[in-house]
Amino acid sequence: MLSQFALDFKRLARSSTTIVGYLAFMLVLLISFFYYINDGDIGAVRQFDNFTQTMTQLDTDITQLRKDKTPSKADAALLANKTKQKAMIDDVRLAASAEQGTAGMAVTNPDPLNRTVLKLARYQLTETEAGRGEQLVLFKIEGESFDASVLGRKETVLLYETLLKQHRHQQYFNAPRLPAASYLTAEMRSGRTVLLLLAVLVVLLAEGFALDRRQHTEALRQNLPHGQFSLLLARVAAAGLLGILTLAAAIGSVYLLIGWHDGWGSWTYPLVYAPASTTAATVTIGQYGLQWSGMFLLGAFVLAAVTALVDLCTRSTGATLAIGGALILAANGTFLTAGLVRPLARLLPSAYLRPSPVLLHQASWSLFDVRGGMAVLIGWSVVLLGLCWLKLQSPAPVKTKA
Repeated sequence: MLSQFALDFKRLARSSTTIVGYLAFMLVLLISFFYYINDGDIGAVRQFDNFTQTMTQLDTDITQLRKDKTPSKADAALLANKTKQKAMIDDVRLAASAEQGTAGMAVTNPDPLNRTVLKLARYQLTETEAGRGEQLVLFKIEGESFDASVLGRKETVLLYETLLKQHRHQQYFNAPRLPAASYLTAEMRSGRTVLLLLAVLVVLLAEGFALDRRQHTEALRQNLPHGQFSLLLARVAAAGLLGILTLAAAIGSVYLLIGWHDGWGSWTYPLVYAPASTTAATVTIGQYGLQWSGMFLLGAFVLAAVTALVDLCTRSTGATLAIGGALILAANGTFLTAGLVRPLARLLPSAYLRPSPVLLHQASWSLFDVRGGMAVLIGWSVVLLGLCWLKLQSPAPVKTKA
């Protein structure tokens, strides 16, 4: 089987489809880069605008409350609360203005801004835990989902505690320009990018299983001194591994290009997520990248097993692409939260094809934890390969003349 795997791998690697796949992977990963190539790094500017919007809303609320010359006790307490928030957001804007004023200098100190934002975030957490969250005007963090709950406030506090402890400038993952490590992380977190990468991978896999038909070597392959299931496993492993290595080469090339253009960034930058319903935690983007790669690898082999089974049953590249495409389209919240699908979502492979919602616990559908998700993907790979084995054991249909 190993010799057949090596032979299949060489044949697939030398095909023009692999080169096209490499270029397609790069194009998908560079869409954002080329779209914003003439833009500057305005992530901090957008965040400053968010702080300004918060301040403006507080000004409006305070002005409205002060119109009442004989406020009730509740309104007086609300006015005091809003005034305190206004004082803290003013400090945040002042620190943000000072940091932006040092942009372009060799050394900048992010601690004053992180410290003032952390003070505001802690106050908002305390008020939310006390049941006064409706009195708050919360600021939005660029590139992150907005969550007004206690857990969301904990995540914000933990983010700025970590940034302050590590003396780091904040990265905004929806910014037009990002250093290489953060850029790739943003692409890994993008559902659109991951689905496009999976689509390219399905095309590579479908073409890999159609190789013998295109080169008219099916009869030769059937006469090889290996069992048909061993030949199938060799092709699945070769096609799946080559697809992953092609993607890895594209990611490496993109990392070098972005690093040369926008700087390399740091793989130790923290991401905040919620591993449980009441706790927040951090993971470095390097750790996230490794976990993402593992989940994507398992998803790739599920797709390889699917394409193998469909190709075995239909002998049609079009059918293989259609089924593979349908599986990818099913990897979205709209489908996975639909009425009949919702109870079964955590058992479906499509629920784990996008690693980011699984790893960062941000899915809107029901999921197992990371280990459970890996088990689901491995289980489906085994089941699909088992169906391939059963198909190979069934007698071939006998063609009769009319």
